[in-house]
Amino acid sequence: MSNWDVEDLKRRSTGGWRPQTGIEAQQGRPYRLKPGLANSLSIPLDPGVNMEGWLNPYSLTQYNAALNTSQSVLVAPANLRRTYLVLQNQGPGNAFVAFGASATAPTLLANSNCLQLVSTQAYEQVGGGSMDPETSLPKPGLFVSPDYITAITDTSNTTLLVLEGVFMLSRWANIIAAHQKG
Repeated sequence: MSNWDVEDLKRRSTGGWRPQTGIEAQQGRPYRLKPGLANSLSIPLDPGVNMEGWLNPYSLTQYNAALNTSQSVLVAPANLRRTYLVLQNQGPGNAFVAFGASATAPTLLANSNCLQLVSTQAYEQVGGGSMDPETSLPKPGLFVSPDYITAITDTSNTTLLVLEGVFMLSRWANIIAAHQKG
């Protein structure tokens, strides 16, 4: 026989919600459980959220480009649907980047026609966009160069990190078509 009142211990140890911080005390309960809701909350969330508001018509690609000291290298092809761009020099030398032209490194006799990125420096172009009210499709590509991008370096073993965001028209068209079907 035990002198413990097990029912009393259960009741005292499994009390209701109490705030743990001042923020929780100000905000109150996070949610109130309804009958049967506890079982649904124990199921893990689906990591591939596939709701209308979460479908993303954009794609982001990241890659490294090894630069050359004697001739320019094409680091990104021309793309009219480019909506975001980051170029970061991974070092150890300087990277000279040109848009829509062949990059040239500066010499004692001539300046470069390029944007110079020192080691670890980054350059970012952020796109904007608007919706066409007649077609309900976005208009991507504002403020981001659609030209091809070349680069050259003054030190061997220099690489350039490229992050390119692209508007995927076919993905967005599928979203619109599914929405119109209802």
